[in-house]
Amino acid sequence: SLCKEVTEQLVYKMQENFVQEYVAIQMLGYKYAESIVEKFDLLPYYGKVLVGSTMGAKSNEDESKPELKYGKIANPTVHIALNQVRVVVNAIIKAYGKPTQIAVELSRDLKSSREDKKQIEKKQNENRKRNEIINKNIAQGFNIEYPNRNDRLKFRLWEELGSDSFSRKCIYCGKVIGASELFTKQIEIEHILPFSRTLLDSESNKTIAHSSCNAFKGEKTPYEAFCANPKGYNWNEICARASCLKNPIKKSYFSENAIEKFEKENKFIQSQLTDNAYLSKMALKYLKSICSTENGVWAVKGGMTKLLRDEWGIDSILKRKISDKEIAHFGLKDEEIGKYKKNRYDHRHHALDACVIALTDRSLVQQISTLNARHQRYKIEVPPMPILRAELVEKVHNIVVSFKPDHGVQGKLSKETNLGKILRAVKIDINDLKEEDIPLLKNEKVRGEFEKLLDELKSFKKVKKQLCEIYPTVLVTQEIYVTRTAITSLSEKNLDDIVDEKIKEKIKDFVDANKNLKFEEALQKFTETQWTDKSGRKYYIKKVRCKNRDQKPIKISHGNFISYNAVDDYFAAEVYEIPSEKKGGKSTYETIFIRRNEVDAKGNLLVEKKPHPAAKKICRVYKGDYLEFVNDGKIFKCVVKGYNTTLNCFDIRPIYATDDCKNWLISTADNMTEPFWKQQKGQNFISVNVLFGEMQARAITVNPIGRVFRNLNK
Repeated sequence: SLCKEVTEQLVYKMQENFVQEYVAIQMLGYKYAESIVEKFDLLPYYGKVLVGSTMGAKSNEDESKPELKYGKIANPTVHIALNQVRVVVNAIIKAYGKPTQIAVELSRDLKSSREDKKQIEKKQNENRKRNEIINKNIAQGFNIEYPNRNDRLKFRLWEELGSDSFSRKCIYCGKVIGASELFTKQIEIEHILPFSRTLLDSESNKTIAHSSCNAFKGEKTPYEAFCANPKGYNWNEICARASCLKNPIKKSYFSENAIEKFEKENKFIQSQLTDNAYLSKMALKYLKSICSTENGVWAVKGGMTKLLRDEWGIDSILKRKISDKEIAHFGLKDEEIGKYKKNRYDHRHHALDACVIALTDRSLVQQISTLNARHQRYKIEVPPMPILRAELVEKVHNIVVSFKPDHGVQGKLSKETNLGKILRAVKIDINDLKEEDIPLLKNEKVRGEFEKLLDELKSFKKVKKQLCEIYPTVLVTQEIYVTRTAITSLSEKNLDDIVDEKIKEKIKDFVDANKNLKFEEALQKFTETQWTDKSGRKYYIKKVRCKNRDQKPIKISHGNFISYNAVDDYFAAEVYEIPSEKKGGKSTYETIFIRRNEVDAKGNLLVEKKPHPAAKKICRVYKGDYLEFVNDGKIFKCVVKGYNTTLNCFDIRPIYATDDCKNWLISTADNMTEPFWKQQKGQNFISVNVLFGEMQARAITVNPIGRVFRNLNK
């Protein structure tokens, strides 16, 4: 808001010169605060530029720890994206120098209607007034002169727990959180549903708790952590305290199936739209810090780029035209045709979008304005594309797609199967009960009898003999390790592995009702069927939780919590060349697949593994790494998507493909594909011996702007 004096000056300038507000501000010599940005030769950590947009800044920290010194944007998607913007832009500057102009496309949901803007403004005013009151309360009651965003959040979450300080109890242990300890290290803001599993950082997923309770809960849901009533906690009492929360969404996160309900709801798409809008706004300001001209960074609206892309026929550069001929050639079904109308199966479509944005400079916008002012026609006219189409086609054809490498020990799994641990009550015969199962007995009364008798008799065998007639079977809470599995990948044999009984029966009933279809077709139809819950909400079921066949997972420590990996998930693959025993014979190539518990924190093998004493290591390959190989005298590049440890194979795909080879070949124009690739649906396995032998494969790296680097010594 502006003071009365400045407002009057602005109104006078606008009326006198018939100009808009932003022009009048410039005429008066003022600048918007957000337009004043410090200039740098290279993009620094974004927090150094976007002051006021980050949380958790500690000014006394060293510059070598920028995230601690300048804080982070709370939205994890935006945080990661801005860091990648820095990597890519700095690589461009080092190669070509600082840019004079930068165009940023604004997400469409930023272009709100006048009514939307009024609602947003109203909400902002309400928040501002609320923050003023909270700041005053914190300053007076807690002697914090300048409360920050985190302080206000902590205070709001504290107030949410009860009407007065005596009723505000830790939701987990039930102990009172007094005003005197609120702003100490003993009280922490914690995510109800684990942030690592949901990436949900909104206030509706936060509460405050004792640091000891937060540490005990770790990366579990409230139900997973406390349903078995561990010492010092009572699940029923936790539920009772949670039921007093006013936010119904927050209440729901304390239910048994909270994590599953969260995943089923279509929240990702909604949050993604918001993330994109916020990212556009932040990037716009961030990039001003390296642009060499004062007004060199501007926003391009999504509608403008779509108009130009359509008028210039940009999509046809990459997209295959799907006519009757192509439908017959690829054997496409009617329901499949629609998904190939746009080519989203080739990463290079992002480059085409970026090209249109870059070409939409101010002079082009002025030309469009002039053309359509002169010709009063119904169709909007646009000038010709400022560059030759043939030149753009050649550039797109030669693009090398760059992926962010992930070589850390906590990087991607080969099968993406990070196991979940759930608790299930299982009925077992008392003869199969073990002494260590006593604390896991579900019935509190039964558990008490077993504990009392064991204390008296000092023999578990005698306890079972005395209670076997009273309790021939007992319910024991067992830990079960599960993996989320696509329904379409299930076989008839493993339907019983589904742990959610209602979903299991729903699938079985559906298959029985569709006996005219093959089992695989029935499952596909099931995933395409829309279901309705009791509240009338529509949903689909695409994945289910299944009991992992191996119930002895690899445990990986992450400080305060432990993750569980399936034994057939691997950290990396090391390729070895084994020389022939015959003189002049060909070498063979074998792979050693490495599990995460077989390496140290830096990824080094704890114990050396070699397939043969004379074997020579060629390279280590992670999922997402690049390889270059030769076929019929031509060089091709691929990305490794996975492994088959039994067959000594790699799953390789074109570097351009966002999905499998089949979808990429169908959707992409012939002149943009490569002859080596076949219409393989799903995984595309090739023998490591063939790949590194006959096809002379070698590992390559690609920098953030698509430049290829080869280690010629390997």
